[in-house]
Amino acid sequence: MQTVVALSFVAGALALPATAPSQAQPASLNKVTMGKKHVVTRSDGTADVASFYASLNHTLAKWGSPSLPYYAPVASQQAAASAARRMAKRQAYEDLTDQYEGTSEDAAYYGPVVLGAGDGHPQTFQLIFDTGSSDIWVPGADCGIADGCVHPLDPKYDGGGTALGTNTSIEYGSGSTEGANYVDDVTVAGLISSNQTFFAVYSAYGFEEIDADGICGMAFTSIAQDNGTTFFENLIAEGAVDANEFGVYLGRVASGTEDDSELALGGRDSTKYSGDFTTVPVSSETYWQVALDKVTVNGKTGGINTPGQAAIDTGTTTIVAPTTAAKEIMAKIPNSYGFPLEGEILYIFPCNTSASYIPAIEFAGESFQINPLDFSIGAISEEDIEDLALGNQTIVNDLKSIAATSASGLSDYCIAGLIGADLTDIENLYVVGDVFIKNWYSVFSYDASSGSPAVLFAPSIGQDS
Repeated sequence: MQTVVALSFVAGALALPATAPSQAQPASLNKVTMGKKHVVTRSDGTADVASFYASLNHTLAKWGSPSLPYYAPVASQQAAASAARRMAKRQAYEDLTDQYEGTSEDAAYYGPVVLGAGDGHPQTFQLIFDTGSSDIWVPGADCGIADGCVHPLDPKYDGGGTALGTNTSIEYGSGSTEGANYVDDVTVAGLISSNQTFFAVYSAYGFEEIDADGICGMAFTSIAQDNGTTFFENLIAEGAVDANEFGVYLGRVASGTEDDSELALGGRDSTKYSGDFTTVPVSSETYWQVALDKVTVNGKTGGINTPGQAAIDTGTTTIVAPTTAAKEIMAKIPNSYGFPLEGEILYIFPCNTSASYIPAIEFAGESFQINPLDFSIGAISEEDIEDLALGNQTIVNDLKSIAATSASGLSDYCIAGLIGADLTDIENLYVVGDVFIKNWYSVFSYDASSGSPAVLFAPSIGQDS
């Protein structure tokens, strides 16, 4: 049985290149339309700084890093935009109409997950399918605005499953997620994981800006904080899927493919990719972690520090590179500029940069290009300088100095989709998010590397322009 969910959606030896043949397209695909989390580029092509920082804070929280410095004007914009999106999204769900918010850039992707179908009282939650984590969590009945569940229109879990009498607490650099553990049926696109563990949160600090109701972790059971088995690994154990893999196609508004985004459970959709796959063995069965050979710019290695490990993370909007590697990579892009915000380094670069200078990532001896449409988060508007610098006057002055050297000011510069940060104690870890995945159909397999887990990449269809 192969099921597809349509999404409108954040150390080992180097592997040898290998290819895997395409699979036959199943006779029918069961699809469920989903909504976008939030957008990070305005319809005029400029970067939505407040939304971009909200997305970055979500990534930092998930990976256990401190949040960005608080800056009241940006926080105010985020709160207002979040409220507007929530009202629009809920109405869209009720009316069963298009769930996209305008013609802006993609940020992250989520879809419907049903809890409790077997007890006659199913509840549907909009969850982010996240290959960078392994737990399922949804809002609990007692989680209010003061507890971090800031969206009053969100559904709350009714406790219809079996309470385990235990709690799960996940500590992050910028907050925590805590909740009561339950067992219940969990259904995605008709596939049921019986007796699935998850937790209903009573506090969710650090995740206030996500528009989805919660998260459905798709990484390995070994890092599940609730000590349960993940949703997809339960499907495998129950024999509910034809193949021990799931495929991800992330659409792009700029290419007109946003309505085509999907998650394929138990296989891959041959209409979403072309050619053969490159198989990249998993180096650690925690995240979907693989060896990263190097990053190149204009055909040249970014620097001696660019090899490392990469977590392929559908729940992260950008690419987060180790700070030393990020500096080496971005130094190869002419006239780029980096500025520090807390422990992170953000970069801007000329919007008209030649495509040859957009980084490519090498896995298993094969080079995978980042699409220029994804590497640019958007142009910088002059009125956004203070927000971009989060009020830091030194950075403001530097940005104004750069603007003075350009005919069109800062509008000639774009925010890069690559950020420098050392998120974990894993040496030279890259978090490779949607900026990369949108260009490459990605299959997350438990047995494609001689019976062991691997991530497979093939060119995504419809993403050339």
